[in-house]
Amino acid sequence: MIHNRENIISQKTGENSTTYILKETTRISETFSFLPNGRIDKKVTGIGATYRELTSDRHSIIVEPLKSIASLKAFELNTVSKQHRAIYVGSPTNKHSRLNDKEIKAEIKKAKDAGQYVKIVVVADSLWKVIKAIGDNYNDYFLMLDEIDTFQTDAGYRERLENTMDDFFRFKNSCVVSATLGNFSNPKLMEKPLIVFDYEKQEKADQ
Repeated sequence: MIHNRENIISQKTGENSTTYILKETTRISETFSFLPNGRIDKKVTGIGATYRELTSDRHSIIVEPLKSIASLKAFELNTVSKQHRAIYVGSPTNKHSRLNDKEIKAEIKKAKDAGQYVKIVVVADSLWKVIKAIGDNYNDYFLMLDEIDTFQTDAGYRERLENTMDDFFRFKNSCVVSATLGNFSNPKLMEKPLIVFDYEKQEKADQ
């Protein structure tokens, strides 16, 4: 998982938790090959957790609370990477149209046939479409719930979080990510290992 230990100032392991203190301005992608399973508390915004998963060499499903964020991240990845193929799933935006089940499957096949890593960037309330499209192939994908704090704190998203959690536990490899990670009422989620990414000085600006 770690490909450049020189960027890690210290590593502390506790009961079901690991804390990594990184050099200032170092991004996760410059230090880790991929995100670990569990609850990820990145402490500082702009540290590159989502970017790490978008550009990791494995198939992934990245769940975002807002379609504007999901669409932008998918669009940006496809402009800079030929090795990874982002597929946006959600309601229409100025960058993407809505995909039906057949189209999602076709996009996945197209990417895999081209030897690309599939990166499905999906709005939370459209995750069911992705689940339907991949069938029982849960172990083929890493599932990331991004900005989980939005689901936790906004009443309008709480029902979506509950529905998303039902799908979350179908995946062998998965994580939730936040810069303001809180406790969860779901005991199964609290059993997941806690991974903390931080700087010695929390001065990195949001990106």
